Amino acid sequence: MKGILARLKNEILIYDGAFGTVLQESGALKAGACPEELNISNPGVVKKIHRDYINAGADVIETNSFGASKLKLAAYGLEKDADRINYEAARIARSVASAYASRKIYVAGSVGPLDRQITPLGDLSFDEAVKAFEDQIRKLKEGGCDLIILETFADIKEIKAAVIAAKEIGGLPIQAQMTFEGGERSTYGTTPAAFAVLLNSLGADIIGTNCSTGPKELINVIKEISPRTDRFISCQPNAGLPELRSGKTYFPETPKSFARYAVTFAKLGVNVIGGCCGTTPEHIIEVRSALKKSKPAKRIYVPSFRLSSRTKVVELGAKTRPLIIGERINPTGKKDLQEEIKQGKNIIIRREAIEQSRKGADILDVNVGVPGTREQDTIAPAVEAVQAVSEAPVSIDSANPFAVEAALKEAAGKPLINSVNGEKEKIDSILPLAKKYGAAVLVLALDSRGIPKDCAARVKIAEGVIRKAVALGIRKEDIIVDPLTLAISAKPEQVKETLKAIKALKKKGFSSSLGVSNISFGLPNRRKINADFFGLALASGLDLAIINPSDDNMFWVAKQK
Repeated sequence: MKGILARLKNEILIYDGAFGTVLQESGALKAGACPEELNISNPGVVKKIHRDYINAGADVIETNSFGASKLKLAAYGLEKDADRINYEAARIARSVASAYASRKIYVAGSVGPLDRQITPLGDLSFDEAVKAFEDQIRKLKEGGCDLIILETFADIKEIKAAVIAAKEIGGLPIQAQMTFEGGERSTYGTTPAAFAVLLNSLGADIIGTNCSTGPKELINVIKEISPRTDRFISCQPNAGLPELRSGKTYFPETPKSFARYAVTFAKLGVNVIGGCCGTTPEHIIEVRSALKKSKPAKRIYVPSFRLSSRTKVVELGAKTRPLIIGERINPTGKKDLQEEIKQGKNIIIRREAIEQSRKGADILDVNVGVPGTREQDTIAPAVEAVQAVSEAPVSIDSANPFAVEAALKEAAGKPLINSVNGEKEKIDSILPLAKKYGAAVLVLALDSRGIPKDCAARVKIAEGVIRKAVALGIRKEDIIVDPLTLAISAKPEQVKETLKAIKALKKKGFSSSLGVSNISFGLPNRRKINADFFGLALASGLDLAIINPSDDNMFWVAKQK
């Protein structure tokens, strides 16, 4: 039998509907009781719901394990039973699915939020969250699941931790879904676009949405997700917003009206369609009937360099000017910032983040390298401080892999790692981190021998790093090359080589970046020199520029592009 991902290339697969609300209607789930505990005390009712959904036409059933992490089960005093509850959830669903010899029924291991928020929203560390998800996913896999479904997440950092946990356990496709209020943003401000950009880079196999308000509101969510991913797309809405009528909860979307929305989702390119709160086997019957002749619609995905924060996406080609990386959060030559970093304070960092964002920086570079400090201890609070006051994605500026990983855990979105180069040690330590955490990377065109004098040698080094990055699974569009700017006062002949390298990279389909102000180091009238060189670099095809956003001359040049 084909695996689920192979099927999705040519089919729309139907998932089941709500589990908790159906359990409540059955009378088996008492008020205030734990739904997942029924896997142990009343497996028969769980089996019956699975069978009802399969008989209604579902190709995929979800395990009764949505709230079965140890952290969430602790509210019921069941944390010691977590492994058994998850294993039984998967085993029960597998036994029901396997009884249908004439149809391949897939079992999706359901994993929901932990009910404890990750810092800075709560007191749970990123590593603790990953561990909690790993414990649950491991038992679901052992119980016989075909894939893992991460659903109803509102915090982008939490779903990132869940995906990383699922990848660490390995061996199963990953379906990742967030919930969006009114079809616009999650509870914590994440847009569907920002979610799609990160999850596409993290490597989820199916990306989508569930729960939320109802199917109508999720149309816009799908439209935002679709152009930003080449993965399969899923949609599992509620049956509308619940209403209280005569003391009972009522969901307004009837099976037939719900099925009409399913047809709309299919036309938008959705491959996976099912239901969430308030949907029943009757809803799935109508969805199956409405989609029986449907094939997944073709979608257009254009690869592009994209970064995201919790709330915003920036991408090449979306503007007429190059992307600007603000360079001001850097302690080099700044005694006041150096002292603050040593003291564990971030007042100047916050101020610089606000000012650079106000001046138009698209991305904020974060560098906290100060002699005498542990960079892995200072960089995460700095990233947190930046994210607290700016929507701009971050660039993690460090050569220390421990610091880079600490910053990647803190980043609420898809950041840029600045940087890796042709040295084997840097390649081996930094590129796997970019792959694991879904980051883009900036490649410096140098190696252990230093910066080559000519354009061809710089491009050759960059191509070697890019080959290794792509072999690891990092997308080509997530790689930026810095051909390096040397001070014109020391190496005037190298200016032409840098500009030639930008052109050569462009011809090969690579995007480029420069720390533009390096050109004027040690010279008077630096702003004029920087602006003139910036204009030449843009004319050569420069895509990103690391500059001081407060330099009006530079922004004037950028706007002429």
